Amino acid sequence: MTTNDDLERFVAQNRELVDCMMKVPKDTIRAAAMATYEGARMTNKFAKAKGEEAFDAIHSMLLSPDIQKHFIAAGLEFMEGMKALLQSAPVPGFAKDAAEDLEKNTRQIICACNSNCPMKKTSKKKAE
Repeated sequence: MTTNDDLERFVAQNRELVDCMMKVPKDTIRAAAMATYEGARMTNKFAKAKGEEAFDAIHSMLLSPDIQKHFIAAGLEFMEGMKALLQSAPVPGFAKDAAEDLEKNTRQIICACNSNCPMKKTSKKKAE
């Protein structure tokens, strides 16, 4: 804790600095404070703009059709792997049936969402 003696000692050792500080007009101090505030505000605006720019870049990258195609393919491959694992695992028959049903349902959903699904074209040809 600072005592009065410490303060008096500091003022005595730094008399010129204290006198200079006391002679600075309020307007100059206010201008310096406002410049500091403006600098911080501009830094904040810059950081916000850079953050938004980075978000937009990452967002558009993740929504890229090419990237999505790879992620979907990887997900489907993973599901195929899990199905193969369940088919060869020593599990009850109902678990193997569930894996088979999962694959059929997945394929139906994918085909329903894809206008270029080859299964739709084959179904239409069979109907004709």
